[in-house]
Amino acid sequence: MWAGDGDSTIKIASLKTMQIIETIPTGGKGRANELTYDPKDRIVIIGNQVEEVPYATMVSTKKGHKIIGKVMQPMATDGNEQPMYNPADGLVYEPIPVLNHEPKKGGVMSWTRVRRRR
Repeated sequence: MWAGDGDSTIKIASLKTMQIIETIPTGGKGRANELTYDPKDRIVIIGNQVEEVPYATMVSTKKGHKIIGKVMQPMATDGNEQPMYNPADGLVYEPIPVLNHEPKKGGVMSWTRVRRRR
């Protein structure tokens, strides 16, 4: 099981032993919260919404659990919300409740992971 924590980490817990088996820092100071999973590329995407510049962190679920990227969201001046992976188009969608300090303006950000050719 994967879950965000208040210290900007992701905790991986074994459902069999009910113990935390790994802690992955996402590089922030505040909580890592609200995540989604891309089963095609085996990536967890989690929001870091309380940072000075909010962002989303992408972490591989393959052995080693490397952070493979961050999507910075400087226009999200009041944080970000629950990201969702859409298997139909391969995009991640994330609500941004306040754009550029304008409380009556929000939006939805979308992105895809750039894949390198081998």
